[in-house]
Amino acid sequence: MWYIILGTIAGILLIMGAASCQNLLNNKKFFIADSNKVFTSKTEIEELLNQLSKTYVHIGEQISAMCYDVAAPPDRAEYVCPKCGEKTLYVSEMAPFVLYEIPTCRTQVSQIKNIEIVLDESQYCKKCSPNIDDPALCLIVKYPSDKTEHKSCKISSEDLSLIREFLEGSTIHNGSDGEQMPLKAFELRIGKLLGTVK
Repeated sequence: MWYIILGTIAGILLIMGAASCQNLLNNKKFFIADSNKVFTSKTEIEELLNQLSKTYVHIGEQISAMCYDVAAPPDRAEYVCPKCGEKTLYVSEMAPFVLYEIPTCRTQVSQIKNIEIVLDESQYCKKCSPNIDDPALCLIVKYPSDKTEHKSCKISSEDLSLIREFLEGSTIHNGSDGEQMPLKAFELRIGKLLGTVK
């Protein structure tokens, strides 16, 4: 009799363990990411977006970030164009973006290896774009199987995080404030950035 009880308990524990492992896998990956995989067509991206839309992610209770003093933002920043080397001075609310956001975006683009993307900063250079009054960062995506390039403007480091997480196979988006969210909530944005959604 006791072996029946032990067998039942062992069976329950085995099922619970398998479910936990499956949840862990669901939370971490929605496909087996191949770091050497290079995406060459929009069709491949559409297939991955379709897989992402079917994922289930359980995100437990999150602890809010501790409050801390924030340093005053800089009121001026010098932008150096990587293309022509010309310097452009930005003041007031534009300075923090130039000083922090643009370098962050450069770093993130350099970390995305499995798709051909280019960060277009030309609007921030007064020599390259003399008629632009409200500059924005743009992202250019190139697919070898497609003759045309896809360009998205007004992008941020958050957008680049979404692309990197998606292409790495994550099901979770880590926000800039540390908050975690299901990546599939950003499916439309990812599709627009990568040119599969108009």
